[in-house]
Amino acid sequence: LRETERLYESRKSFHNRFEIFERSVRDITEQIENNGQIQTTTWNQTFQRLQHTQKQLETIQPIMSTIRQELIEFELSGLSKTDLQTIQNTFDILRQRINTYEAILQKRLDLLQRYEEHTKYSIEIRKKVSGINCANFPRSK
Repeated sequence: LRETERLYESRKSFHNRFEIFERSVRDITEQIENNGQIQTTTWNQTFQRLQHTQKQLETIQPIMSTIRQELIEFELSGLSKTDLQTIQNTFDILRQRINTYEAILQKRLDLLQRYEEHTKYSIEIRKKVSGINCANFPRSK
């Protein structure tokens, strides 16, 4: 009876973790899709939102590891192959989606980082050109 209770609690805990994982993947998917259009006027807000999304992705990694380990334990404990395969397939699909979104997110962050560097460099050049223009063409009084 205790072993049955332990298995029940273990499955219940696993189910809760898996739901959290699925919800997190949906949230991250939505955030990445909502930040797909990058406007030059609001690029810095997009950059900050994507950095926040990246932090969320990092929090999913330990949950993925725990779920992966629990799936192995369920297989060893005799969970039916059909039930296990369904859960494993869902997990694999979500994990692949996370990997894809991590790659997309990293490319967008890299692009925005380069844009930020380009913007700073452009401002420096404008200041230098402005300084040259002021020195060569003093204002008449």
